[in-house]
Amino acid sequence: MMNTASSRPSEQVLLQRVRNQLIDYLEVASSFVEQQRYQAKSPQLHVPTEIIEQWADWVGPDWREGFKEPVFSRDELQAIEKFHMIWSGLSQRLPQPMPSLEVIQGEPMWEELRRAAALTYACFLRTGKMSESVEFVPAPSSSGATVHAGIMIYAKDAQALAQFYAAVLQLLECTQESQAELGFFVLQGRGIELIIHAIPAAYAAEIQIETPPVPREDSALKFFFSVHDLKHAGDVAVEWGGSISEQVWEAALYRYCNGIDPEGNVFQLRQYH
Repeated sequence: MMNTASSRPSEQVLLQRVRNQLIDYLEVASSFVEQQRYQAKSPQLHVPTEIIEQWADWVGPDWREGFKEPVFSRDELQAIEKFHMIWSGLSQRLPQPMPSLEVIQGEPMWEELRRAAALTYACFLRTGKMSESVEFVPAPSSSGATVHAGIMIYAKDAQALAQFYAAVLQLLECTQESQAELGFFVLQGRGIELIIHAIPAAYAAEIQIETPPVPREDSALKFFFSVHDLKHAGDVAVEWGGSISEQVWEAALYRYCNGIDPEGNVFQLRQYH
């Protein structure tokens, strides 16, 4: 805790501030739209360079020694490890000097970095930012995540659809239950479980997926999810191959809009007041 005899924050509080900076970084790195907004706000900066160099500023060679629980969960540390490996490989392959943001956003390797950042960002948002003055105390651990409801979606490309929902809804893959080799992915977060199950190949071959996606009109179901930020979730959905209605409605307790995932399934996003 903070020492009342001193204005200096504790080591844990300092680490919580680093965590918050990482979340701010990942929000920009995970979205082409946010990158464009950043560039518009700061025209004097070269945003691609900032995205590469800022990660190096926060995640140095010895980051594993400094990033500890309870500020960083084990899932978050694993997510950092995965993103760092992708960032490290791509940073060495990027052209020097790097082109403008508009040009580099058309490069496959920049899209790979964005997608990796989106999955890492989704992992961090499960807990979100921490206080910059008071030490975080985690809730007592339980035997597992409490799941109150679940949905199973059959998909032609199960892995791509799982990545879409993980990024848009900030869900985390349950690796103990997922079986990627069988096209079976389990995502969890905020009391729900979303299972993406591959359609048998014989039937999948007959399914045509259009770009942009066309809504399936033969389903009697439309599921909905709550998100922290309706606008950001919509931007992420578009960047991962879905589409979002421009119409936003107001209800007594929340704002909401409809969306379509990359395979045409219709869903609704809600942001509670």
